[in-house]
Amino acid sequence: MFFAVVLMVVCTTPTLNTYNFAQQYSGKYYFYTTQNYNSNITTTTQNGNGYIISCDINKSKLVKNALNKNLLFGESFSFVGDEKDINSILQKLDVFYSTKNNLDIIAYSPKIDYAHTLNGKLYNVQISKNNNVVNVGFPAILGGF
Repeated sequence: MFFAVVLMVVCTTPTLNTYNFAQQYSGKYYFYTTQNYNSNITTTTQNGNGYIISCDINKSKLVKNALNKNLLFGESFSFVGDEKDINSILQKLDVFYSTKNNLDIIAYSPKIDYAHTLNGKLYNVQISKNNNVVNVGFPAILGGF
């Protein structure tokens, strides 16, 4: 019965437009894609077989609308923040479970489309804090931080 309830919640929870979620912060937004995209509001860096496309958070919606959604495999953003911001993010994402170590937090949120499996568990959120910079990745922070 519990599994059926969890499955129903997962299937009926609307997914989050991560770029809309990030709009409350001031910082950088990153798209991980196999598409080589350039514009006057982005910086594109080749990373292995893919590209990291970055822009200011407030431009992320424009950039995402210009990208081929079928070629995206992750997104992240970074901003100046603290533990209060991290706790707020986890609460707003309605995480089902999370694991914290000294470096980061990995979690699963039914609101996020991207996901990967680690040690048999599904994860789609990674959060790290380095000094006063908070990095949030869906499903992970790719390209280093």
